Parts: sequence; structure tokens; C-alpha cells
Amino acid sequence: MVKSQKKKILYVANDYDFFIAHRMPFAMAAQKSNYDVIFSTPPPNSGSLTQHENMRFIPLKLRRKGRMLFTELKAFFHILSIYKKEKPDIVHHFTVKPVVYGSLAARLVGVPIVINTITGLGSVYIQPSFYNWFTQLLIGLTYKISFRTNFVKLIFQNPDDQKLFLSRGYIEEEQSCVVLGSGVDTNRFVPTQEPESIPIILYPGRMLWDKGVGDLIKAGKSLSERGYKFKIRFCGPLDLINPTGIREKDIREWQNYDWFQWDGPQSDMPKIFSESHIVCLPSYREGVPIALLEAASSEKPIVTTLAPGCREVVSEELNGYLVPVSSPESIAMALAKLLEKPELRKSMGQEGRNIATRKFSRVEIINEVLNIYNQMVDNYSKVNAI
Repeated sequence: MVKSQKKKILYVANDYDFFIAHRMPFAMAAQKSNYDVIFSTPPPNSGSLTQHENMRFIPLKLRRKGRMLFTELKAFFHILSIYKKEKPDIVHHFTVKPVVYGSLAARLVGVPIVINTITGLGSVYIQPSFYNWFTQLLIGLTYKISFRTNFVKLIFQNPDDQKLFLSRGYIEEEQSCVVLGSGVDTNRFVPTQEPESIPIILYPGRMLWDKGVGDLIKAGKSLSERGYKFKIRFCGPLDLINPTGIREKDIREWQNYDWFQWDGPQSDMPKIFSESHIVCLPSYREGVPIALLEAASSEKPIVTTLAPGCREVVSEELNGYLVPVSSPESIAMALAKLLEKPELRKSMGQEGRNIATRKFSRVEIINEVLNIYNQMVDNYSKVNAI
């Protein structure tokens, strides 16, 4: 790389719509900072592409949850071919498969700078099984091979994930840093007046067992039996290719409860938050969940777990409650306190807004990531100066 040249950065992720919603602001900021930007994901399910001026999109042949060896090898070699053709100066990978396949491909091709954002460890590191144990061994071996080069940086969204990688010898400490999530647009997710209706408890996430949906259902049963009046509104898609995905038959069964409401994925989340009184995400492990950042910015009190990633957003009894993982009764007790006390919801919501603007503003998070790019480019240029 010659320092005076415009640097080409290639973003690689496993989901087009998620990239557009939550990673595109980073790509646009990089473009404004004089990077030549390309992004590559599987094509959107809808088939319609969002147009972005001077930013190319490369369709990626990658299945988010595929396990067939031949299919996964094809995905790896497709990434390899993209890197050979494009010759990027920087690649920035998001989520497990792009990190694993992309880092190895980058090393084989000789991409100068590799950035990996670890957005969470996935069900492989949550659910105990022989398959998951064996998969962890393979992933770990790939990490050790791929990361043993200069100018590889891993961005962790919480310190627990960073400690796990360090303890297993996947990386050296100087290769890692913590950037708390992807940030939240505090101008889009804003406080609104609490609706005058039966209290709405919002679950904003995919319908997965390891996001604690089953625990929240049990908590709902407990609250209903105690005579509380409320609705639990589930706003998120089914994810049938995920090994912990909830099935339609479960949804149909839960629809027998008068407090249960499943609305599926929603495009206008600021409106959904404004219609809610409490937000609950009892997940088993996260990076830093964007939904909780949006909830805090929207001035909603939060009930979530002590799991990595979740506890980064909530300060106990300030902007919400932290409960043990997989503890429906603890969830019910925390929700009951908020159902009973509107003034507590208000004060906790206000504190959450303060936390969101102080710690999780997307503008600040983007600047942190841009500084990492610029620092890596400067260091590379110094080492390779003629």
C-alpha cells in the first residue's frame, strides 16, 4: 500500500438487510473519510437492492446457517475469489462465518489489513453438545491460523468475548480492542410519552429459544396467574434455520394466551418502542444487542439478563433490572415491579436515555471504528515504507 493512494475497504457480512440497517452507517462514514467502499453479503430475500452512490455491492454465495461441507467449501472459495479479484487494502468481517472464512481467505491472498468484528459467539458457544464442542475446536484452529499475522485487529463488543478469545489463545492482546456494540441513532430513537393503555412489554428480537423467549413465556404465565394486566408483544422474525429457532406450532400454542401477541418483524422500530411501556430481552449471550440500545435511547426501562453483552447496557436498578439467565421467576418479579410503578418506569427510562447518549451514540462508535482503520493504515504504511 502506498500512503497517498485511496484505500479500498471491503465489508463482508452474512445478511444484506442487517448490513443495510446497522452496518451501512459505518460504510458511509468510511466513504466520507475517503475510502473506496465495497460490501458483500448474500442477496436480500426480497430481491430488491438499496442503491448507494459510488458504493458497489458484490453478491456473496454464503448460507448463514449451512452445515454441508461441500456448500461451505464453495462459500470459502467464493470469498477467496472475491479477494483475489478486488485486491482490497482492508477487509472488515462481521459475524462468525465471514470472520472464519474471510480471515483465512485474506491470509491466503495477502490482504494487507484485516478487521474482524465479533458481534457475538452464537449458539455454538451457548448450547452444550458434542457437535458444538467439535465446531468450537475447528473454529478455534482456524482462528489461530488466520490471526497469526501482522495487521489483524479484532473488535469485540463486550469484554467477556475478548477474555474468552485471549484465554483460548486465539489472539494476542495487542490484536484486540472493545467497542461497545454498533451504537444507536439517538436522533431516530427518541423519548415519547408513555401510551395510556394496558402496559405493553416489548420483546424486540428473533424468535429463538437462546434469546430467552421460552423464559419470557413462562414469566408471562406467572404474571397472568397473579392477576397482572399486560400484553407481551413479540416483534421479530422466526429463524427456522437457526438450531434454536422457535417453530410456528409454538406460536400457535402461545396465541391461546390473551396476553400474547406476535407481530413478526417490523420496519418502523421507533414507532414500536413508542407504543411500549417496558422492554424485555432475556437472552443467554449477546455481543451488545442493538435492540437494548434502541430501547434505552427510546427512554424505556429494560429487563434483561446478566449475560455477556446484555449487562453492558443495563445498570441494575438505574435503567432496568438484570436477572439470572434462564430464570423465568426472576423475569416475572422484575417485570412486576415495573408493571406496578409507572413513576419507576419513567425514572428508569430517563436514566437509560442518559446512558445511551453518553456511552452508545452511533456517531461516537463510528468514530472509534474509523480511528482503528486509520491507525492500522498508518502502522502498515510505516512498516512497509520504502
